[in-house]
Amino acid sequence: MSKRQFKEPLDCRPKRFTREDGGESVQHFLPMRELRASSNYWLKRLRTSTVITLTGISPSVSVDNDSLVIKQGATLADMAPPTTRYPRGVHRLAWVVIDSPNGFVTIDALHWLESQRIGLMMCSGGNTSVLLQHVDKPIVSLRRAQYSGNVVVIARWVLRGKLAACLDAFPDLPNAQELHELLHGDTLSQLVSVNDLRLVEGRIAGAYWKHHTFTLNHYAKFPPWWSEFDRRSSGIGNTGNRHATHPVNAILNYAYTVVAGIVKRHCALLGLDTAVGSLHADNDRRDSLVWDLLELIRADIDKLLLTWMKSVKWRRTDFLTSERGVVSLDTNLRRVVVEKVSTLQSSVERIVKDYTLFLLRL
Repeated sequence: MSKRQFKEPLDCRPKRFTREDGGESVQHFLPMRELRASSNYWLKRLRTSTVITLTGISPSVSVDNDSLVIKQGATLADMAPPTTRYPRGVHRLAWVVIDSPNGFVTIDALHWLESQRIGLMMCSGGNTSVLLQHVDKPIVSLRRAQYSGNVVVIARWVLRGKLAACLDAFPDLPNAQELHELLHGDTLSQLVSVNDLRLVEGRIAGAYWKHHTFTLNHYAKFPPWWSEFDRRSSGIGNTGNRHATHPVNAILNYAYTVVAGIVKRHCALLGLDTAVGSLHADNDRRDSLVWDLLELIRADIDKLLLTWMKSVKWRRTDFLTSERGVVSLDTNLRRVVVEKVSTLQSSVERIVKDYTLFLLRL
């Protein structure tokens, strides 16, 4: 096929085609030089952090001479990734996040991380698994309070905390007056069911996200349907906020997932049952308490990331799109996002402690 006949499509989604042997394949049309440039751009923006994220091909975590040895996975920007050593007791590591389809962690490394009280998180497909969450001194009264506490009272406390966080992070919200009245008035106290509280939360969220609409600064060839961020929802069926089809939502979803893992570990360290929530409905396969407490820090995450996203000039190759249209992040961009939200660890710890004190006072 001549160069004149082939025109690179603007659509970044992979294309399915039939091979000569009759089988089907999926091909990405994004130029390798552009993909490598994006990956290299984000690699250069990584900073020293208390959280290290392993991405790429075949990362590893092991121990050698009593030091933790972390080898990054190969990416388009770094096919010969560096190896970093962390001596026991003189490091600043708080978390190791693994976001890679392969690689390994040795048993020695697991013992080393646990002895140093370093969290280990596995990210995959929008979910997190927190592997190291040893409880030294579980507080039985906390779980008793969780199981016997008034769900409406607890959900009301969560919603008030969310309102306060929104007003603190974004005092110029168009519905700020309404939020102040809900926070300090008697309206929430008069609601007698969790469903009523969820309806109030849904109305608040709708107005909140209408305020956060903006145009992304970007280079040429950027898909036009990505230029405007105007809704916090997926374009795929009735999936809500899951399966992001816009870069902003993809970044937010990834950040929320990582912070949820941090929340889960802090809850587990205190012996809380992460399945027992209030504002989020019970689900046998969901950490409802984690998503409840995440509501108290979402506004901080949003302020941090939305401000940053407005300051970046984006490339189409900063993101990959599945055949279905689901957007994901470049491997090194994911590492940058984790570094940014890792600054909220102290806020997470404070929120979990506030929740435990509230339970014990019930």
